[in-house]
Amino acid sequence: MSSPPLRQRVVDDTDLAIQYVPNSDWFSADASTLTAGNWGPIYRESSHATTSNANLTFAFNGTDIQVRGTIDISKNSTTNVTDPTWDCFVDDMTISKPNPTFQFAENNWVLCEQSALDASFDTAVLFYPSTDPSVSFGSGWNTFGGENETNDHGSQVSLSFHGTSVIPFAFVPNQLPPNATWATYAIDDGEPVNFTLNGLPSPQSSTEFHVPLFTTPTLPSALHTLVITYGGDDHHTPLVIQGFYVTNTTTVSSDPSSPSLLLRSFDRRVVGGIVFLALFAALAFFYSKHRRHRRPDFTAANPYPLPMAYNDGVVHDQPYGHYPVTAIAPRSKPGAAMVASNGFGSGPSTKFPYTERLAPAPQQQSNGSPPAVVVVHEDSGVRLPPEQALEPRIVELPPGYSPE
Repeated sequence: MSSPPLRQRVVDDTDLAIQYVPNSDWFSADASTLTAGNWGPIYRESSHATTSNANLTFAFNGTDIQVRGTIDISKNSTTNVTDPTWDCFVDDMTISKPNPTFQFAENNWVLCEQSALDASFDTAVLFYPSTDPSVSFGSGWNTFGGENETNDHGSQVSLSFHGTSVIPFAFVPNQLPPNATWATYAIDDGEPVNFTLNGLPSPQSSTEFHVPLFTTPTLPSALHTLVITYGGDDHHTPLVIQGFYVTNTTTVSSDPSSPSLLLRSFDRRVVGGIVFLALFAALAFFYSKHRRHRRPDFTAANPYPLPMAYNDGVVHDQPYGHYPVTAIAPRSKPGAAMVASNGFGSGPSTKFPYTERLAPAPQQQSNGSPPAVVVVHEDSGVRLPPEQALEPRIVELPPGYSPE
């Protein structure tokens, strides 16, 4: 599954994250006076304004930022000084102002912008352009002014989103019929809701951009599908979709009205992490225990500390060479480990520090033969053959016991 595309977050001027400094130098502008130009009305009919040397700050995380507002520049014909002027900074670095001396009044003007920033944000209003993969156009749509346009009755556009509200916006071209018409929208296959496409006052009117079409009611925080159906025809104003403002949510809640939604979501993630870590620790414990059960126990006592294999009754002359070391499970007392070197048997080789010691031979009945001596080796070094073979005999080794 591919990751969703990056989208722009929309923050209105009334957002509490914006700090106006000093607050007394800022005031709420009268939206009824901000109607000049053809870049649409101000967002949600609210805007802050100042006539002083004032500042605003906004802490954010994102990949880029644009500051939009109303531009209405005056220019002194004598000094060529424009008023007002402004500067924008991100982390104390100046960012660009695309066209700060534009001589016509417009709303939604880009006052400054910067791209290529790090991103991280939570629930927000996001901008879905008409080219977003979540936007799907049916039949009857054409490209007009870089956007998707239709004047075909019944044409539809759909938006899939996760959130609680949507505001679609469009532009109204003056090159096409200006007569008002209607359209509908439906959410999740619900009943269609009618809304009006106002068109332009007259054919001589300028094209209007960023015109909001409607605002959906507040929806449950979940995945939704919005479908807009055009009701006009080629004698009425077309529908030209520019994009959508989506009140985005990233966590599904059974109670979308709860003010503790984000806190509960965070708590679930924390508990999930604790459960995962506890499960991981338990699995590691049982795995370790299972490995200990499968591993040979080198600390348990063994009643047969020496190999109980017998040779063929004859002590053979042996060439110089390496002989295997047979490791015997040692007693449980520290220092009680015993390792026997068996020149005639076979077995696995286990490395231990090099030592050699003599072990007493079992008592023999007097039969004229020399006493037997057992040499216990703890390495696999070169062994010299005996100088003289002894008479054939059977040597029986007694079992070993701990000092207790």
